[in-house]
Amino acid sequence: MNKTGYKIIAIDGPASSGKSSVSRELSKILGYVYFNTGLVYRAIGFLKSKNIDFFDAVEKNRLVFELLIGQTKVIFDHDDITKELTKEYVGALASEVAKEPSLREKIIVFQRSLVKDNAVVEGRDVGTHIFKDATIKFFIDADPKERALRRYLEEGGSYEDILNKILKRDETDKNRKDYPFRKAEDAIQIDTTCMTKEEVINLCMEYIKKVL
Repeated sequence: MNKTGYKIIAIDGPASSGKSSVSRELSKILGYVYFNTGLVYRAIGFLKSKNIDFFDAVEKNRLVFELLIGQTKVIFDHDDITKELTKEYVGALASEVAKEPSLREKIIVFQRSLVKDNAVVEGRDVGTHIFKDATIKFFIDADPKERALRRYLEEGGSYEDILNKILKRDETDKNRKDYPFRKAEDAIQIDTTCMTKEEVINLCMEYIKKVL
C-alpha cells in the first residue's frame, strides 16, 4: 500500500510501445480505474490553443476528468473531448507543455489528486514522479522501428515520417533538463518488440499477482 491508500499499478513507456492497450486491459481484468496521465498534458495544450487556463477551467468545473474501468474520459463544457485530445495537433501542443518545468510540479499534484480508487496509471513519469511508491511499476518498451510500424498500421501515412517523429520525441524526452523521461529503478522492464498484446498482459498479471 502506498501513501494514497490505494493500489497503484504504474505503467510507463515511450509512444507506441503498447502501454495504452495493455493498461486498459489490465484495468478491466483487475477492476481498477484507468488513468491515462498524458491526457492532462493534452488537455492543457488543447485549452491553451483556445486561450483558456487549464487550472481555472478545472476550478470552475468546466473541465472534468472521469477515471473509469478501461477508459479515461475528459469532459469540457459538458462535451466529451477525449477523442479530440488524441489527435496529432494536440499531441504537439502537449509536448510543448511538458517542456515547462514551472508547470510540471503543479500538474503532478493535480494528477495525484484525481486518483481516488485502486488504479492502473499510465504515462511517461508515473513511476518516477507521480506515484514513486506505486504498488508495482512496469516500463513497457519496444524497438523504435517496431513502434513506428505499429503506428503506421493503425493510422497510415508515411512510415519514415512516423519513425522520425518517434526518434525525435524519444531524444527530446530523454534529454529534457527537468523531469527527463527514464525508467524507474524499481520498475519491471518488458520489451514488447516480439510479443503479442496477450503475452504482455499475461506476463504483467504474473508479476501483479505476486504483490496483490
